[in-house]
Amino acid sequence: MLHRSALLFRKPLAIGATLAIALGGASASSPAFAEEAPPSAVAQLTDDPGTATIEQPETENPADESAPPSQADEQAFEAAGIDLVGVGVNAAGETVVVTTGGDIDSPAGQAAIEDFADSHGEHDEITTLQLEGPVNAVAANDLVGGAGYLAANTSTGTTGYCSLGFAAWSPSRKPAFITAGHCMSGPEDTLAVAVTPQEEPAAGGPGTVPDPGLPLIGWFGFAQYGGVGGTTGTNGDADSIDIAVIDVDEDEDWNLLPEVTDWTTPGLTPGSLAESTTKVERVGLPQLGPIARSGRTTGHEAGTVRPIDILDGWIQVSGRWVHGFSSGTYAIPGDSGGSVVQGTTAVGVVSGVAADVWGGPFLWSSLLQDSLPATGGYEVALDIAAPTTGTNNATMGDGIAVTVPTNATGLTVALNGQETALTPVDGVATVPTPAAGVYDYTFTATNGMSQSVPTAATVTVAPPAPTVTSITNGETFKDGATPKSVSGTGIEGATVEVALTTLAIALPGTSGAPANRTQPDVTYTATVQNGTWSVDLEPLGADDNGSVKMELAATQTANKVSSAPTTLEFTVYGQRKPMPPETTPTPGGEPAKALVNTGGPSVAPLGLAAGAALLLGALALGAAAIRRRNQATR
Repeated sequence: MLHRSALLFRKPLAIGATLAIALGGASASSPAFAEEAPPSAVAQLTDDPGTATIEQPETENPADESAPPSQADEQAFEAAGIDLVGVGVNAAGETVVVTTGGDIDSPAGQAAIEDFADSHGEHDEITTLQLEGPVNAVAANDLVGGAGYLAANTSTGTTGYCSLGFAAWSPSRKPAFITAGHCMSGPEDTLAVAVTPQEEPAAGGPGTVPDPGLPLIGWFGFAQYGGVGGTTGTNGDADSIDIAVIDVDEDEDWNLLPEVTDWTTPGLTPGSLAESTTKVERVGLPQLGPIARSGRTTGHEAGTVRPIDILDGWIQVSGRWVHGFSSGTYAIPGDSGGSVVQGTTAVGVVSGVAADVWGGPFLWSSLLQDSLPATGGYEVALDIAAPTTGTNNATMGDGIAVTVPTNATGLTVALNGQETALTPVDGVATVPTPAAGVYDYTFTATNGMSQSVPTAATVTVAPPAPTVTSITNGETFKDGATPKSVSGTGIEGATVEVALTTLAIALPGTSGAPANRTQPDVTYTATVQNGTWSVDLEPLGADDNGSVKMELAATQTANKVSSAPTTLEFTVYGQRKPMPPETTPTPGGEPAKALVNTGGPSVAPLGLAAGAALLLGALALGAAAIRRRNQATR
């Protein structure tokens, strides 16, 4: 039972003693790893811890001599594709304009600056400061991995310093933090209290003196250091671990972020550490290569998992066996419980430290992935990017393709107050489409209890194009035998619109080439009943020696959303204009081709006998002519 009564902490906390490791027959040791609070440190905790009341030195702020940007100013920059995000005065008294997006050096950007100067009565050159992106708020109550905290036992009064590992979720999806089990002061009733980053050794500070005004982070809900039940554990026993969870006090309004600080931005509030971080996207096992650690004593340290390091094993940390892995990474007391990451993968929490016989660093970290099951269902919180949709248009039956980030294992779809969980395949989840209409969706990528920022999308679901069953594409008709109606299938109750367009007209007496003349469109409508629709057509025809080529486009509309069109073409020939000849395939499979007429009358209509007679007569006439020519030459 946790006692939240007022208590003075006067006893130093001795959590660890030494870490003894055998390296090539040699041994090395380190001081206690969870740093003890100084004996003179006194912290007053009350029933109502309240919020941070950190006093800052009073400073005189220079007067802001520049007028705030007006709406007209913002619109002028917006017209140039630039966002005006700030205006102020620097130490020299010059006006500074802060922008993001666009090109401030473009003619439009310079014109916006000149307009700004004119509207504010500026005659000197204005200094511009361009940012890569918008300015995002960092709350004072943001809490990230690698930050320090004070562990205080309300029963014994012992205190000590450790570091937060990773933001987490409890089994009931309440906010929590993962840290080292040996950071818990005593078997129960241990609080975690916030400290001031700027005063931490990692920031060059003297070391935090507990401040009664700093807020409570939460209570240790589970802790195990060594074997189950506080035993020393056993070499090779998977239950010999060093891990703990802190259940975060929701009354303090902490905002836990799945990120690890790099300790480049320590300030007066824990939230300052959130200004520069590494996001945690997944939990995994350590691999050979670069590694990084973050903690309140030495800040952010880069190291390496070397070929000689243990990737999965056990070591005695201050006399207790801990399942974990080693790396060549520097750390000292107070870094215990801190984050150990490879890239954006959380791999461990700091457990013990030593130096090898050559003076190099040796860090032992508990295996995060293998230790988490002992906590009873706590999960590391992950940073999951928002899902995206390639388009906000879909067709009934095709589904809506939603792309999720690589570390997401699920997609939650919210529509009309109801949620559906889907499992992505190869990073894409296909959302079944409802009936035609316009819908407001919310898509959230998930992994366990971690969720992305929701993506809101208005999706227009169109009906499929209707089918046309009475006419086929490319069909031809003789004038007088043209279709009197067009019919097909569609969605029940939908309105089908059939549009006829004249594409080209071949006129009598021409070479037959299309004249590229068009006539006004004719549109017909029908309602789908029992799955079918039909419209009656006005008479279609062509001049006796002419032809008309037409296009038919059919669309259907349901719930005020129209489908893509079904289009086809057909041709109407006049009474005297011959229809295109049918071709007969040749034995080789190719259609027979008509020979080109090279001039002279055709003999085919006279028959074979008449053709033969004409040929013999021509030969006789030719012979007589030759005889006359020979007689003339004698």
